[in-house]
Amino acid sequence: MTCATGRFPPASRLRTPADFKAVFASSQRSSDSQFIILARVNGLQRPRLGFAIARSRIRSAVARNRLKRIVREFFRSHQHAFGGVDLVVMAQARADVKDPGKLRASLQRYLQKVTPCAPS
Repeated sequence: MTCATGRFPPASRLRTPADFKAVFASSQRSSDSQFIILARVNGLQRPRLGFAIARSRIRSAVARNRLKRIVREFFRSHQHAFGGVDLVVMAQARADVKDPGKLRASLQRYLQKVTPCAPS
């Protein structure tokens, strides 16, 4: 599957406004100083990831793209642990984009929180 190749195919992404709307309408919400993450069981066999990173939160396009790359990398390497969950990642205004270790540690905590809501 995609986990072995390390790719992030379109099937692993939230792509349509309806997909995002479903997650925003009914989801578990978790936040810390780096991220706000919404998670919703999707009924599929694979997790899907979407971003809602506002320009007002992270002003620099370079910083926003770096943040997305770090989250995508984490998602690709841990997607087997998520199960059938839709995730929407939003950045906090105080997210420390210059410290990828801090971002990965935050994502690791989310992995432990979100995994129980995935179907067995």
